Amino acid sequence: MIAFDVPWMLVVAPAVGLAALALALGARWVRIGRARRWSAALADRARARGRATPLVFGVATFAAAVALVELHLGPGAQALKAR
Repeated sequence: MIAFDVPWMLVVAPAVGLAALALALGARWVRIGRARRWSAALADRARARGRATPLVFGVATFAAAVALVELHLGPGAQALKAR
């Protein structure tokens, strides 16, 4: 039987990942907007760089949230943890 230390975190992890994705997208839009105010060439350069960064940040945050769950497989894992 599979047991988790923090089972509710499996439900919350996608929301945490999406929140991190939204924050990273917002930061990217602010960065591009500020670059646009400086010059059009700088805005084009800012738009071209770092397109995948918000997605990578969201996936990494989701993976970190899932890692916090601490999966335990059966009674043998409890014996190993007690040592």
